[in-house]
Amino acid sequence: MTNRAAAVPFVILAIALLAGCAATPDAPALDPEDSPLSEYLGVLYGDADGSDAESKEQEELIAACMSAEGFEYIPVDAGGSAGDGVDRGSEEWIAEHGYGMVLTPEESAAINEQAEVADPNQGYLEALSPGEQDAYNAVLYGVGAAEVGEYDWTTAGCQGAAQHEVRGDASLDTDDYQDIMQAVSELYSGIAQDDDYAVLEGDWAACMADAGRPGLPTRQAAIESIVEKANALGEDVAARSELRKQEVELALVDLDCAEKVDYAQRALAIQFALEEQFILDHQPRLDELLADAAS
Repeated sequence: MTNRAAAVPFVILAIALLAGCAATPDAPALDPEDSPLSEYLGVLYGDADGSDAESKEQEELIAACMSAEGFEYIPVDAGGSAGDGVDRGSEEWIAEHGYGMVLTPEESAAINEQAEVADPNQGYLEALSPGEQDAYNAVLYGVGAAEVGEYDWTTAGCQGAAQHEVRGDASLDTDDYQDIMQAVSELYSGIAQDDDYAVLEGDWAACMADAGRPGLPTRQAAIESIVEKANALGEDVAARSELRKQEVELALVDLDCAEKVDYAQRALAIQFALEEQFILDHQPRLDELLADAAS
């Protein structure tokens, strides 16, 4: 089977979040979605929007297939909890939640409930007899699916048939591109060490010091200062409530300084420049990647 990574490395996500805030209105705004590497990353790690659409189509095909075999199947909404449309970089959200690191008991409970969303088909499956459950799983996943060494969609039940119809036979074996994936990871993990990035962080830190928040060399350090205090408090509700207030105050000062030094746009400009150099340095291998994915 293809060994496709489920998501872009965390460090890429962290940089995207930092760069996702509001931009200065004076110059054309850079957009994180215009990343020079986006085409290649989409091939390596999958396109989020495309994957959601494919998953939805695949689930609907599974439901039709299962129905034809006499079983009920409710399409699973794999991306239903991936996002709630809330702008966590907005001043309104930050004024209420800070960095979102110190949670109230109610917020913690809500997160736990979201994490425990059950398979909508579990109740139906449990109501079947043991023999019917075996038949259900055989139709859904294929007979002896666990014992099959080499993946074959024709023996993978309704799930295999649906996946084949949506995605076809073409797939990229990312095992062949571990060198590029490692290089991409090193690229993003090294952005914070870039000289221009250090200047940007220095401008932000100077603003924070002028605002009465000295001793924070980077924006990440501001977040970590709250996390460290939260970890030390344990479950002390009163103390965590007080820390929540401190978190909001710090995050609002952080946001103000980020806007003053044009942090988001400068960070994206640095990122894009490094990505463009990365493409020049790895062009033959990246062309091979695209050609392989298209074959």
